[in-house]
Amino acid sequence: MSSFFENSCNGCGKDNHSVFFCGNIHQLSIKEIEMWLRSINSPPFVHIIKKDQQGYGVVHFNTYEDACVFLYTMKGIKFSGPSCTVIKFSEAKEFKTKKLIKYDEVVIPSTSASVIAASAIISDNPSIISSDNFSTPTLHSPRNFLAPIDLTMDNDEIKEETTNISCIECMKLTSQIEFLKTKIIKLQDELLLTQKELLSIKVPVTPYLNNINYNKE
Repeated sequence: MSSFFENSCNGCGKDNHSVFFCGNIHQLSIKEIEMWLRSINSPPFVHIIKKDQQGYGVVHFNTYEDACVFLYTMKGIKFSGPSCTVIKFSEAKEFKTKKLIKYDEVVIPSTSASVIAASAIISDNPSIISSDNFSTPTLHSPRNFLAPIDLTMDNDEIKEETTNISCIECMKLTSQIEFLKTKIIKLQDELLLTQKELLSIKVPVTPYLNNINYNKE
C-alpha cells in the first residue's frame, strides 16, 4: 500500500519544494514510479507522493533549486512510463492559494529535454543529467539520439502517422525521380540536336586534296 507520508524529507510541508505529475498512472505504486524515474536518470529528487488509485502526485526535493532544475528539465514532455502509461510533469500548486508555484527559471541545454524523452521511450543507454550544487545541469549525451514520440496517440493513430510520414517521403522521392527523368530526356534531346548539327556541317575537303596533289608534283 502506498502511504501519503511514507518517507519524510526537507520538501515535506514546503509546497515550492515539489513538482506535480499526472497521467494514466492510477494502478502504479510509488515504488514503481520512483524506480522508473531513476531508470531514466532524471534530475535529482528525494521521493514522490501519490495515493493509490490516483492519476496524479508530486515529486519532492530537498531544495527549491532541485525542484526548479527538475521542472525545467522535464516540463513539456510526455514520457512513456511503466506498464504502458504516459506521465507528464508541471508546476505544483501552493497549499493555501492553490495558485501555481513560481519556479526560478533554469537554463537547460536545448537538447537535454529531448534526450531525456528519447531515453524514457526507446534508448538502451539513457542520458545522465547531473548538477553541481543542483543548480547548473550538465548533460552527457547518449550515443544514439532519437526524437521524442507523442505517446498520447493509440496504436492506430501511431500507425497512421507513420504511414503519412512514409507517404510524404515517398512523394518526395517520386518528385526527385520525375525531375531526374525530365532532365535526362532534355539532355538526350540536346545530344540528338548536337549530332544533327554535326552531321549537317560539310567539311571542305576539295582544297585539301588539291593541296596534297600539288605537293606530290
